[in-house]
Amino acid sequence: MVVMARLSDHPTQGGQVVDWTPSQATLDAMAVAPPTGVIPSMMQAAHLALAKSKTREGYTDSSWLCVAFELPGQFDVDAWTRTINFWLGRHGGMRNWFTADGDSEDTPIERHELAPEDVTFAPTFHPDEVTAEGMLDHVRRQMDVWAVPLGRFGYTFTAVVGDEKTIIYFGADHSYTDGVSVLLSLWELSTIYDCERAGTTPELPEVGSYPDYCIEERERADGFTAESKGVQDWLYFFMRGGDLPRFPVDLGMLPGVKVPLVPVYQELLNAELDDGYEKAVKELGGTYAGGLYAACAMAAHEMAAATSYRCLNPVHSRWSDEWVAAMGWFINLVPLHVDIEPDDTFGSLARRTRQEFRDTKAAGDVPTLRVAEILSEYMDFDADSSDRPPIMSYLDGTMIPGHEKWLEQNSWGLTGAGDDDDVYVWMMRMPGSTYVTASCPDTPQAVHAVTSYFARVAEILQEVARTGGDVPMGPAAILQPPVA
Repeated sequence: MVVMARLSDHPTQGGQVVDWTPSQATLDAMAVAPPTGVIPSMMQAAHLALAKSKTREGYTDSSWLCVAFELPGQFDVDAWTRTINFWLGRHGGMRNWFTADGDSEDTPIERHELAPEDVTFAPTFHPDEVTAEGMLDHVRRQMDVWAVPLGRFGYTFTAVVGDEKTIIYFGADHSYTDGVSVLLSLWELSTIYDCERAGTTPELPEVGSYPDYCIEERERADGFTAESKGVQDWLYFFMRGGDLPRFPVDLGMLPGVKVPLVPVYQELLNAELDDGYEKAVKELGGTYAGGLYAACAMAAHEMAAATSYRCLNPVHSRWSDEWVAAMGWFINLVPLHVDIEPDDTFGSLARRTRQEFRDTKAAGDVPTLRVAEILSEYMDFDADSSDRPPIMSYLDGTMIPGHEKWLEQNSWGLTGAGDDDDVYVWMMRMPGSTYVTASCPDTPQAVHAVTSYFARVAEILQEVARTGGDVPMGPAAILQPPVA
């Protein structure tokens, strides 16, 4: 499986360090590349505005995503260099970068692009070997310098070469990628490397260029109005519950008071329980993913006396075949509101959650920023603010090509540090384990709330898996803060 964690928790190794960054010829081409006139996608635009606002307000935000995986045996530096350059030439979105002359709200953001033949990354060899701890420090510095949203190509490649294996790190600013794209990069890069070493041509699906998607998205967005079904779904969501949702259990945090985030991890289902859970939830009339959210709703009732469960759920926007394997940020948000009745069970909530997802499917077609434009009086969204609503994400990694090799490759998904006042949650179904990882404010009450909440979610799901049947919901209660 792919383990999601902080970079500082990655079990790396010592050895010789090699970095790949743009060649001098590519840097020279970037220096004179004019703006393309293609505006960012709506997710990119929000992200870039957020990056500028974080800089203005002095908050920490490592907005990069990184994958690490192992290549066994003797490392072929030349083959890996060819792999990188083949891969960058394949994906138009990776040959783009953004610039802005300052951090002001009014400073325009411009996109630049190079042709495939003008993009080459070259290796830099570091003469002194590093320890494992030194390697993590080196990767963090590389990410902080290169995997940035503005000013240059926002990604980098690094390797630490040992006697028996090499660990590869590929990190990119979020403007280049999403969770699916990061996992696809594992498959594509390792496939291309194998072919480069064997002297064969990799068989990969054809892909479109992400800037073309950005143009399509804006054209599609213009067609949505307040009467569109997806926009009406959002309006109904606000009518049912008012504000944008926050974490369901009290964190003891004042909105807007941001503190450093720490990771929280909880396994929900192991390999032995996964099949039993999937069979049980389907027999109860739910879906695999819907049951996860149903368990979250149950825990919210039992630990926060919640009468509804509300969250924002990312969904992919890869609406045509050319985007299925493309690198880019193909994400929209769908609002989920599940009413909770005192006599509910896991089964009734799983069925209700499934129906809610069906009823709001059209919301996934509408770019979230377009919704914010139309429903500005409800969403109260300021693109130039450092505030962002928290998400509750689910990703099924077993649907991604190459997932069969993740365990063998010891694959990891890695993130950096940041500040916030709420919790961001990713539920991941991976080969061998379904787990949740969350970024949580680093205060005693917040960490207690998040760890207790997801421990209860795990208990519910595991009971469903073990019994193969329904599970009653406990009485409404309020989780008490930890004793000082």
